[in-house]
Amino acid sequence: MSWGMSAGMSSAPLARPRSAMPATLWTCAALAVAGLVVAAYRLAVGLGASTNLSDAYPWGLWIGIDFTLIAFSGGAFTLAALVHVFNLKRYRPILRTALLTGWLGYTQGNVP
Repeated sequence: MSWGMSAGMSSAPLARPRSAMPATLWTCAALAVAGLVVAAYRLAVGLGASTNLSDAYPWGLWIGIDFTLIAFSGGAFTLAALVHVFNLKRYRPILRTALLTGWLGYTQGNVP
């Protein structure tokens, strides 16, 4: 028996496993092409056609409300994570309310 071989092991080379890299690269390339198509569409037809915004719902108002809700929701989920990670028992009574507020903020932030 040769050095490093256990009893019952054959010395035949192992089959090389099939790599998932080409499929991953094709998926990333397809996503990049889709992103470029969407970017070209947005530049060609303007912001109104791609976002469904108009003078009645201006961009600044929508993005300001969206970022405010996202920041508020992020604070709620951060509080929930801190309560669970550090076991802060004194904040447990407000945990459910914070999670509900965070969830509502994230879901409402995507509606212009």
